[in-house]
Amino acid sequence: MSPTFIHIIFIRFSVPIAYGKTGITIDDSWLKYRLDIFKRITLPSLENQTNQNFYICVFFDARSPQWLIEENEREALRWQRRYFPIYVVSNADVIEKSDTLALNLLKTNDSFIISSRIDSDDAYHKKAIEALQNCFSAQEYRAFTFSKLLCFRDKPKTVISKYRYRNSPFISVIEKAKTPLHISLFDKPHTAYTDATELNEIPYALQYIHGSNVANSVRGYAAHGVNLSDYGLSFVISRSYIAMLWETMRLSIVAKNIYKLKKPTGKRICFISRFFQRLIRRS
Repeated sequence: MSPTFIHIIFIRFSVPIAYGKTGITIDDSWLKYRLDIFKRITLPSLENQTNQNFYICVFFDARSPQWLIEENEREALRWQRRYFPIYVVSNADVIEKSDTLALNLLKTNDSFIISSRIDSDDAYHKKAIEALQNCFSAQEYRAFTFSKLLCFRDKPKTVISKYRYRNSPFISVIEKAKTPLHISLFDKPHTAYTDATELNEIPYALQYIHGSNVANSVRGYAAHGVNLSDYGLSFVISRSYIAMLWETMRLSIVAKNIYKLKKPTGKRICFISRFFQRLIRRS
């Protein structure tokens, strides 16, 4: 019999964190704002997956209000018990309860675990889970990362860009289920997964840029004609992104090199103009 696995997608929705604003994870207005994004961006992308062989584990502050607990119960029913809201007091609690959930989900013949992490305001391409599970070959341990990404912002102006991030937060780990059971996904930050295998045939993940991102901003260069329905969203982005190019140039390594050029002003302007023309053709 071929070895089998379970696949759990972990999402930290409102886990208390040391660098976050005190009390924000139990603030009603913040929770409703983030829940709206979660239900518009992240959950639709999971429902849109071509491969539905996975569970969803979402971590919430143990002090969450009753209305959110009831909302989670409804979501669990909607997902036919593939959606598990788990209430925690710290990141250490996340690790312990991840192991407990995996232990409870493992069936007799399951000998491997695939664990993935995604933020509660981001999205997967519809073939992301399929691509990841296609990599399974009973590895004792192997980490993977989606390194070709999209950035999407819908306010105040619609902007979509693409960029490569070698140590992106979209980490997954395939590992053998050992005794005692432990999921190693959260053992180190995503930036420390320097040996992760890149899956970058297409942008398998999308970062949604909005008013309360902790660390993300629009970066990269313009992405034209992207069909966001591939990410579970319901509209198509047009080809007009010149304004975004100028906005994101300051975040580009190439742009920094342009800034350092020791050329007369007129020649520098022409050089930058040619640079953007090439950039538009590339995208």
